[in-house]
Amino acid sequence: MKNWINKHLRKGKCVLAIYIGIDRRVKFHYVIPQGKNLTINGHSYVLNEDDLFLYKGMPSYILTIKNAEPIKINPLNQKENFMTADDYNTAISSQVAKEIFLATKKGFDSAMLSLILMFVLTIGLVVVAYLGSEMIASLQADLDAIKNVIGIGG
Repeated sequence: MKNWINKHLRKGKCVLAIYIGIDRRVKFHYVIPQGKNLTINGHSYVLNEDDLFLYKGMPSYILTIKNAEPIKINPLNQKENFMTADDYNTAISSQVAKEIFLATKKGFDSAMLSLILMFVLTIGLVVVAYLGSEMIASLQADLDAIKNVIGIGG
């Protein structure tokens, strides 16, 4: 009932508070502010002229339970710390290039070094085994010749 009275009979004094609750429902409240303060459902808010916008000709604010100030919807009143889309694209591209450069600059890491060392050791063992088998085969032939000369064995 108070909403209707404020909306129709006290239109020049009240503001429209578009209230977004915890349950994400949107409710319209027509409230008369006390100076720069506004109270809805036991929650007080600080009003700022920069956050004001007109909705159907009535001064309006968007309020939530999480913020004591109205939500800023005017992009011209936003803080200047946002970057443009081109700046963001440049930042991402330079970050990717920087990561690639740092990855190639590191050179060999311990995993790469151990992998190369294992490969070299494996090739070395294969060469030693091959040469060892050749040497054993020649020793076997020499021992057989000695056996035949001496006459040992069968």
